[in-house]
Amino acid sequence: MVQSWDIASQVGDTNDYSVCLTFHLRRGDYYLVHVWRGRLEYPDLRRKVIALAQEHRPNTILIEDAGPGQQLLQDLQRDRPSGMIRPIGRKPDASKADRMVAQSAKIEAGHVFLLKDAPWLPDFLSEVLAFPFGRHDDQVDALSQLLNWAAVSRVQPTVAIFGPKIFYADS
Repeated sequence: MVQSWDIASQVGDTNDYSVCLTFHLRRGDYYLVHVWRGRLEYPDLRRKVIALAQEHRPNTILIEDAGPGQQLLQDLQRDRPSGMIRPIGRKPDASKADRMVAQSAKIEAGHVFLLKDAPWLPDFLSEVLAFPFGRHDDQVDALSQLLNWAAVSRVQPTVAIFGPKIFYADS
């Protein structure tokens, strides 16, 4: 299990969301099993990170090491709650669009699976399919962060045998 966090710092209705994507990595495929998306002030956001880590027990927690994510990352590394693994900071190395383009082949090859009856699925698909022209891109950032981390960490998918589409796993 891997959690990928994109952190926002404002809670107003027009601001970005903080997002946590929880993936199960299995045999070179990426199964998105949970999405949390919300706007919380820092103390509540820190509690949410801890709660989702306790709920899903990930082996890895990725937090974007930029902007507001930097403070959260440093805080959780310095004062890590009992039983929570040490989060890993991920510095973005290109534009949001470039980061997603670099990882889109994994999606097109059919290595990213989504739960077809998940309550978060419509919002997730809407944001991903609207990128880069949509109002929000927080879930896209968390997705590209996870896929990039898997690539550089040698968590590689197997050779693709399916065409370019998103596949759905039964819930």
